[in-house]
Order: sequence, then C-alpha cells, then structure tokens
Amino acid sequence: MPKAILTGGGTMGHVIPNLVIAEGLMTLGYDVVYIGSSNMREKKAVVDAGIHFYSIPAGKLRRYVSFKNVLDVFRIISGFFHSFLILLKERPDVLFGKGGYVAVPVVTAAYFLRIPVIIHESDLTMGLANKLCMPFAKVICYSFPESGQYLDSKKAVHTGLPVRKDLAKGDPAKGRAFCGFDTEKPVVLIMGGSQGARAINNALDQILDQMLTFFQVCHISGRKPGEAVADKLQGYREFEYISSEMGDIYMMADVVAGRAGATTVMELISLCKPNVLIPISSGSSRGDQIKNAGLMHKKGFSIVIDESVLNGQILLDKINQAYYDRDKLKAAMDNEAYPHADEKIIDIIKKHTKRK
Repeated sequence: MPKAILTGGGTMGHVIPNLVIAEGLMTLGYDVVYIGSSNMREKKAVVDAGIHFYSIPAGKLRRYVSFKNVLDVFRIISGFFHSFLILLKERPDVLFGKGGYVAVPVVTAAYFLRIPVIIHESDLTMGLANKLCMPFAKVICYSFPESGQYLDSKKAVHTGLPVRKDLAKGDPAKGRAFCGFDTEKPVVLIMGGSQGARAINNALDQILDQMLTFFQVCHISGRKPGEAVADKLQGYREFEYISSEMGDIYMMADVVAGRAGATTVMELISLCKPNVLIPISSGSSRGDQIKNAGLMHKKGFSIVIDESVLNGQILLDKINQAYYDRDKLKAAMDNEAYPHADEKIIDIIKKHTKRK
C-alpha cells in the first residue's frame, strides 16, 4: 500500500483542501498521514477524517522585525528534526504540502530523505512558506490561472483549488432549520474565516438591527460562547465555528460577506454565491487577500470593501448592493469554476509516488 504524507496549517484554509485530497487518496488505497501544527481545531478536523495526525513545533514566518522571529528560528529548527524523525518512521512514498509555516520544515526534511515533494499555492501570488518550499518541490500546483506568470513554467501546473464536494450537496431548508430561520426573508451569511474577524464582527454589531428589517443573518464570528452580543434577536444566529453543517449554511445564503482567503474565494466561485469581500489589510498580512479580492472584483464576481474604511453603514450598503446585483454576480461566476482540482492533484501525486 502506498503511503502519502500531507502537511500544511496555520489556518483551516490550508487544512480543508488537504482533507479533500486525503479523501481521494484513501479511496485509491493510499495510507495517509498528516503532519500539522498544534492548533486543536486543525487536529480535530484531521482526526475526525480518520487520519493519523502528528503535530510539530513550527515557527511563524514574519516579514517584519520582531523578537519573536528569533524564538521562531529555534522552533523551525526543532520542527525540522521532528519532521525528519517522523518521516524516517513513516517512510512515505510521496509528500504533498499545502503551504503555511508548518509545511516548511516538513518539506525540507522530505527533500533530504529523497521523498518526492509536491506543493500547492492557494493564493494569486506565492506565500513566503511556499517560496521557501519551491526549490525542494518536483511540481508546484496553483489555484488561479493568472498565477502562472509568477512561477517556474517547468514545474508549475494549473490545477485549481480542491473544494469540499459536500458543500454543493447542502440543503438550504436544513440550513434554515439549523438556524431557526423562516422561509420568507433572504439570508446573509457573514463570516471571518476559521479564526474570526474582529473588524467584521464590530461592523455588523453596529447595524444588526437595521439588517434584520430585511435580512436574516447567520454570523460565523469566531467569538467564544459568552462573547456573542445579540444571539437572542429574531432572525439572527451567531456561531463560533461551523463544520459539518457548512454545506447547508452556504446553500441557504443569498449573500455571503467575509474574508478573501483563497479557500473561501474558490468556494464562492464554485457555488456561484453573490458576495462581499473584506480582505485582511496589508498591515496585518502579506496582502494576499487584497490581491485575491482585487482579481474577484476585476472579473465581476465580488463587491470589495477596503478594511481601512469598513464600518457598519458601508457593510450594510455593500450587502444591499450584492443582493440587488445578485443575478449579475452569479452570471459572472457561472463559467469560472475550476472543476476536478482534486483529481488533477491526485493524478500528479500518483505519478510521483515511489511505490505504486
């Protein structure tokens, strides 16, 4: 039985596509093992999928001067040696890296052990972790066709980004029942990614009463139980995080507002969901979400709000605009999905597996 190790983490945006790949590989008879960070939400998602999980020390890769960078150098070195020992123990035939700082020591260790490495970049431009992994990879898969201009054409393959198949099978009626919503009013889904988004939460809190005059609101906030501010309002439900019901939630939504991470963006395209994107500012990130959102806006798929000007009224105005223009936004996305991304990636993994 061939064995594959998957790695990637830091946010669920790295883990979710990996789980799609893992499911396909296990269907083909692969033994799949995961190496990730110590994030408990990531670990739970992997273990719940029936995959053995190792966590390793992982230093965050920052682009700015910080004393934490010194400490994280030691974590990265420790992560490399932990990865090296895990790979010696598991003896995989191939390694697939999905990015995020946890992937760097694992990919590096795999290269030294002559294990074939394939990596995948979700965003429009290459993240620092994947830039460091690129020299060790046999193949670089990427999500957006426009990304090809930034990559080595000898290694790069456009595959798209794997999207959970269960999302399209969601039942809007079940979603409304799960939230306690009626069947009449339209629904807005507001979410801030797997870690929540304080700026979006604060903006929504300012205009929630106004929104509820016309919409019902499902809010995935990332806030812990007890931190919710208005969960007893009619037509409003707040959740810290949603997992198995996400397909039903997506399918009931008439408009989605949230961050512009690549996984979210690809899910919105594949489901043709009218949307408002609020990318994380360049002051808090490398600007990848801003570039993702810019491309979505240029193609007519999304309405975009600059986080620096975000407030409740702007959020309400843009959600109203997305609902008014929903047919136009859906039509623009209709022919853009990149189908069978998981199958394309799995074919590449199979090709480079040492033991067939």
